[in-house]
Order: sequence, then structure tokens, then C-alpha cells
Amino acid sequence: MNITLKIDDLEVPLGFDMVAAIVSTLYDIRENQAIFDALVDHPASVVRTRLASKDNLSEKAILSLAKNTEAEVLRHLVVSSAFQEFATTEIILRLIGLNDSEMVATIAGRIDVFLSCDRTVLIEALMANPDPSIRFAVAENSPLPQSVHKRLLEDDDPDVRYRAAQNKGR
Repeated sequence: MNITLKIDDLEVPLGFDMVAAIVSTLYDIRENQAIFDALVDHPASVVRTRLASKDNLSEKAILSLAKNTEAEVLRHLVVSSAFQEFATTEIILRLIGLNDSEMVATIAGRIDVFLSCDRTVLIEALMANPDPSIRFAVAENSPLPQSVHKRLLEDDDPDVRYRAAQNKGR
């Protein structure tokens, strides 16, 4: 990818670090979507990570970033409001299947923000995760289906049981 800065007749090539810095300072506004779209396939993960944290991403950018394999890119993407609005159940299930505990816990703790997803399917996938921190994050959600809450109250991990008990009145 060839990116340059042009000032009158002067043209200077920009390396990945400078591009990442520019992405960080670009206003997160709809008018910059074309720039975000042009950079979503940048070879440097730091550039894609900075893009993933933007809330004014196009559908094209979201789909491209969601296909990333770099954990840091995906961790930033799942907290983007653009991603949360657009992400499908299938996309979230793929991310859960990557077993990045930090990202999956973020998803589990924010289950209600994924507006286009089947909440029940996601909760069941999260409950199947062997990492108790994931089930702990599920227990923080409210309200939970009664059957899920009951399973959390009977979880093998005492922290998960405690959190589920604390959430009972919500």
C-alpha cells in the first residue's frame, strides 16, 4: 500500500507508524468513511487496530475488519458502536470461537449492545465456554433468562455463583 502526503509539489511517503498516528487523529465522523475504507486492508495491524476503534465505519470496513485474525484488532472492533449495530449472530459466534478470553469477556459483558444478534444463541455459546471469567461476564447481564440464571447459580466456579446471586434482583 502506497500512502503519501502531498503539499503543493512536495510528496512524502508515509510509513505505517505515521499512517497509524494519522488514523488516530482523524475525526471519527461519517465524512472520513472513505479514508477508513481505503485503509482497512493496510498490512500493519496497528493501523487496522486504530481503525477498528472508530464508530463511523462503513459496512464494508466492518466486514473487512471482522475477518481479521489479530486479537488486538478484534478487541477494539467489538467495542465500536458501528460494529455493535451491524454485527450478525454469525460474526459474533465466529469471534467467540476464537477463544480470546479478553475479547470474549467483552462480548459477554455487553451482550445487549449487539443489536442485530440473537441474544439467546450468543448466551448459549458463551455459557459453553470453559473459562469461568466468560460465565462471570454473562452473569453481569440483566435480565437473563431464568434457565441461564439458574445454571450460573449452580456453576462450578464460586465467583460465577456469587456474581449470579448478586444479579438475582435485577
